[in-house]
Amino acid sequence: MDSYNTTAEFLRLTNGQTVNYTNTKGDQLAVSDRLQVRPVGPRIRVKNKLYSINGVVVTDTIVYEPDQDLYIETMLTAKNTGSDISSNTLVHIFPGDFYEVRTADLDANCSYSNNLLTVDFGSVIPGEMKEQLLPFVLRPDALPREWISAR
Repeated sequence: MDSYNTTAEFLRLTNGQTVNYTNTKGDQLAVSDRLQVRPVGPRIRVKNKLYSINGVVVTDTIVYEPDQDLYIETMLTAKNTGSDISSNTLVHIFPGDFYEVRTADLDANCSYSNNLLTVDFGSVIPGEMKEQLLPFVLRPDALPREWISAR
């Protein structure tokens, strides 16, 4: 059961069960209603979406110069949808082969080591959402040739 990726207050474990058995009274039948549980503890929902390109906030249309470096920011959000505080909340991000982390522009709660970007959100209380801008650069010379020719 994964309680971290649900927004439901109750999680259904079963739709109900029927048990057939035989004892000294003969064939018996036991029926139960569906079994539900209420998740407790912190449940962190994490999202990361494109925020800006070359300093321009992305709304509907993305405009950029071809064959130029793209300075990209993403907005990482972490929301505690659970019932308990989440302490020492860390989010690890593997940026892949084409996105270069702009380490000089990282905030103090972010670190980058061994191709892993880590964001420390600290404590997140129930209902709280924390946001973090993450800076990257996408260089045309680092892209696969098929990506460049497809533009």
